[in-house]
Amino acid sequence: LRGENTRSAVPGDHVLVTGVFLPSLKGAGFSGGSQGGRAAMAVNSASGGLLAETFLEAHSVQLLSKTDDLTETSEPTEDEVERLRDPEMYSLMAQSLAPEIYGHEDVKKALLLLLVGGVELAPKSGLRIRGNINICLMGDPGVAKSQLLGFVDRLSTRSQYTTGRGSSGVGLTASVMKDPLTVFWFAPCVKTTPPRTNTPYFLCSPPSEHDLRLAQHITHVHMHGAAPTTTEASSLPGAEQQNLFSLVELRRLIQIAKSQPAPAVPAHLADYLVGAYVEMRKEARVNKEMTYTSARTLLAIMRLSTARARLRAATEVTKSDIDEAMRLMEASRASINATTAGDFDRVGRPQSYKDIIYHIVRELTGAGDGTARLADVMERCAARGYTPAQVNEVVDAYENLNVWQTNVGRTRLTVVA
Repeated sequence: LRGENTRSAVPGDHVLVTGVFLPSLKGAGFSGGSQGGRAAMAVNSASGGLLAETFLEAHSVQLLSKTDDLTETSEPTEDEVERLRDPEMYSLMAQSLAPEIYGHEDVKKALLLLLVGGVELAPKSGLRIRGNINICLMGDPGVAKSQLLGFVDRLSTRSQYTTGRGSSGVGLTASVMKDPLTVFWFAPCVKTTPPRTNTPYFLCSPPSEHDLRLAQHITHVHMHGAAPTTTEASSLPGAEQQNLFSLVELRRLIQIAKSQPAPAVPAHLADYLVGAYVEMRKEARVNKEMTYTSARTLLAIMRLSTARARLRAATEVTKSDIDEAMRLMEASRASINATTAGDFDRVGRPQSYKDIIYHIVRELTGAGDGTARLADVMERCAARGYTPAQVNEVVDAYENLNVWQTNVGRTRLTVVA
């Protein structure tokens, strides 16, 4: 590339180059008139002679998208921005991510926030705080890790699909190499993480309705090569009729979200964020988890919360954005800490979210006179990754059982049994 074409593309771009193939003699140029230069010229002549290599001198460079059609770069309209502010857009866009893959709602939401990205800060002092989000998908074979990766690669306007040191198609755990002594090819395997021996809870006692939906979804994908349509999906038990976005529509919405002004974290949420992080540190020290909660965890929560605010086309981060970021972080840690004592009962059976929320309420009420503020319960449960709807469900269920009672204003909770 010469002249105006210099740096017209970056690694990862798809380009259409028009030019002329020209010859380039081996060993020609880049050697001075000194004795070392003449010696190097002699070596190159002996090894390559007057053989010529070819290179393409570009006359025109045209940027292309990852698909055949060009990426739409027009300015977003007010209707498109207002569409992002719909409260249901977050879940609907996550469901549109690899719709042929059943489940993995939290993983799809995290990948959606990865595509949008957080806020990059560059203060005047020269310190640069990145806003990029990195995700590691790790699990047993056949859980759609590569399928999700391939869909994100197709969805992103600039990405590079890569594997380990080789292209053997076995991921990052093995590569094909050549032994310099025996000249034989071999596949050195990195020590992999042993698969979990504990059966997941939803496999121990799976609901029959969940099994039916999963089986019908997988059967339809294998028969037709695509996810069920809206009419077919709505016929499944427990399914809600949703109009999922196509790949082009989803790419356009993500592009609009990334073009929005960077949302700021208001000052009144700083104390809430600090308190939630301190609570996570305390819980990590008590439970002795396999993960390590550090300052990077706080940075990850801030990046996820700003990405969700940007996805809503909002100018400020709200408490719900921070709660959703902490919920995703807690879900990620819970998937790794399969043997955490806090998530299993005495006989080793996994606890449901109802049991864990119940123990949180018991812990808060046991520290005083048997009463606790519902706001404190909500905050403690949000730090563990549970939504207010789940907390209200547990509070109502045990209130009907006369285990505890709430006051008229539903601000305090008192244990009676």
